[in-house]
Amino acid sequence: MKMNQPMVRFLLPLAAVGLLLAGCTSPREVYVDALAAPEAGSQRQFVLVSDMEEVQESDLFFKEVRRRVEKILHDAGFSPGGEAAPIEIGLEAFLSEPMVQSQTRSEPIYARTRGTSHIVATPIVNSDGKVVRFAYTSVWSPPRTEIAGYVDQERQVTVHDKVLRLKARDRSSGEEVWTVSARLRSPSTDFRAALPYLLLAARPYIAERTEGEVVIRIRPDSEELQSLRDRFAHGG
Repeated sequence: MKMNQPMVRFLLPLAAVGLLLAGCTSPREVYVDALAAPEAGSQRQFVLVSDMEEVQESDLFFKEVRRRVEKILHDAGFSPGGEAAPIEIGLEAFLSEPMVQSQTRSEPIYARTRGTSHIVATPIVNSDGKVVRFAYTSVWSPPRTEIAGYVDQERQVTVHDKVLRLKARDRSSGEEVWTVSARLRSPSTDFRAALPYLLLAARPYIAERTEGEVVIRIRPDSEELQSLRDRFAHGG
């Protein structure tokens, strides 16, 4: 990533910056890629299997992910069909090897202002309500710290891809019917925390096709994401 030249962006008091940050939640970016054969959605009953050699279908991790994937498949109009199901959906859910990535981050520049003083004149009135003189008072404003701007700095961070991939195959011919892959890149290694984002982003593209990889931006406080988390918390 190209190093940006330092630049000052704006001048704001700290209190104002706090208010802005409180009302801003950065979206997570999920990259989705999907392929589908013609009439890929015509077969709606499935059996879900593990496509990961190191993960057995009896593993707790697979069972947990499968429950959540089945909910998303249900939303897309699919239902489990047992051994009679015409399609088999292979499930992959994994954390990639660590990667080093350059990131540009805006760092605040702090400036401390000098204290100031000014004279306040207070009128003194007599019994007739007339101003007879003024009383002068010195008022002191203490020093304060403000953000003078921001400077862009580059740093190296270790990141991981959290990947969810579903591959549907015709059980009679073994041919692939459709596939959808979602990945989220971040420094976190918590796959379970990333899973709702992956599922929410992948859901509209099940048995559909994308023109290359598309980027889905999901805010952590979005209603759709919270609704999905609530479903998982209640039996998901």
